[in-house]
Amino acid sequence: MKRVSDLEPMLGYPSGICQVVQRIDEKIPESNLENYLINKVENAEDLEIDESSYIYPRIIEQPLEHNKIITVIELSSHAQYRMDLRGITTGDVKVAIRDFIKQFYNEKAQNSSQYLVWETAMRLGRDMVFLDKKIGGLFLAFVVHKGKAVVKTVYFENEKNPRPKTCKKASLRERLSSLKSRLNNYNATYGK
Repeated sequence: MKRVSDLEPMLGYPSGICQVVQRIDEKIPESNLENYLINKVENAEDLEIDESSYIYPRIIEQPLEHNKIITVIELSSHAQYRMDLRGITTGDVKVAIRDFIKQFYNEKAQNSSQYLVWETAMRLGRDMVFLDKKIGGLFLAFVVHKGKAVVKTVYFENEKNPRPKTCKKASLRERLSSLKSRLNNYNATYGK
C-alpha cells in the first residue's frame, strides 16, 4: 500500500473533475475503460466503488497523534475519489479523525448514548459516521476495528458534486482517438 505523500499531485488539490480525469489518464492506459471512466466523470456521474479502485489504490496513513483508538488511517479508493473531486485533503481527514477521537473521549466521560453507539460499532467493526462541524461540516463514513480506521467516503455537508465539464486533456485524447480511428479505416480501405 502507498502512503498519501507518494501521490503527486496530492489528494484534493487541485480539485474537481479535471483532477480526477488527470488521475485516470495517468493510471489507466488508453483503452475503452479509460474513455468510459473519463466520459462518466466529465458528465458528473458518480463512479462506482469498483470503478474508483482502478484509479486509486488503497492508501495507509498514520494519524497525527498517538492514541489507543485509531493507530492507522486507511483511505479507500472511493474516499480518495471524493477527496480529489471535492477538494478535501489528507490533512482535512486527519483533523476530522482527531476531532472524532476527542469527541469519543468526551462522550465516554459522560457515558452518553453516542459513546455506547460508537463503542459498539468499533467492537463489532460496523460503519460509523461523524460530522466535523469544526472544519466546515466534513462528513466521514468509516469503520474502526482493531485500531484501524477505514474511511469509506468523505464530503463536505451541503456541497453538491461539480457540474459537468470537459477537460482539455480528455478533449485532445478524443480527437486523437478519432483521428487514429479514421486513419485505421483509411488503411483498411486502401490497403496501407
